[in-house]
Amino acid sequence: MKNNQMILKIGSQGDQVKWLQRQIKTLDDGWFGIMTEKAVKEFQAENDLKSDGIVGPQTYAKLGIRSEDPNWICLHVTATPENANHVNADWVKRYHMEILGWSRPGYHFVIERDGTLVELWEADLSDGLQSHETTFGIGGWRDSAAINICLVGGLDSLGRIKDTRTPEQRATLEKLVKKIHKETPKAKLVGHNQFWNKACPCFSVPKWAESIGFDQANIETQDPFGYAKTYNA
Repeated sequence: MKNNQMILKIGSQGDQVKWLQRQIKTLDDGWFGIMTEKAVKEFQAENDLKSDGIVGPQTYAKLGIRSEDPNWICLHVTATPENANHVNADWVKRYHMEILGWSRPGYHFVIERDGTLVELWEADLSDGLQSHETTFGIGGWRDSAAINICLVGGLDSLGRIKDTRTPEQRATLEKLVKKIHKETPKAKLVGHNQFWNKACPCFSVPKWAESIGFDQANIETQDPFGYAKTYNA
């Protein structure tokens, strides 16, 4: 679809718009509307382009150089109380797909309170991260380039933000991210709060990544809201 590079903007429609929408992870309906324009502007801003919502040669170039290999291993929490015993991987999947009506869950993996690892959405990284393998954890175009991992917890028994990782969760998480790193060595470890102004995952991913021996080249350093600096590892 990229070879003719027709200009895309509000009102455009058709297969090339669908291709664009898949790249930036927005509505896949073939209609360039307000939501698609918003996603395009966000992508342009993240890639140091003029954020005008019009897809021309420069935006196509940025889309074209994006690798199918994941750029990030992004960590999340369920934002549920640490004593909420009913919250597990199955609960997360049902919440996303039945309550929210998503076509797939928000995370590839969920780590339960006892350290049990559950794969919610399969991704075979031997051929890169394909569109049908992506999940909706981060929001926006970044999900097309991320493996999303979620820890059950993130709040104390009164619903206040807290790093609730159990020793078992910590051990499972470290083993998992190191395994994924071997499969996709260029991906960077990052916390959800390094992309959006929210507490998730309620600890500093850069500090934690350094503590388990990740190279600086594999740790995302952007921290626009300051959470990675103020939270503990």
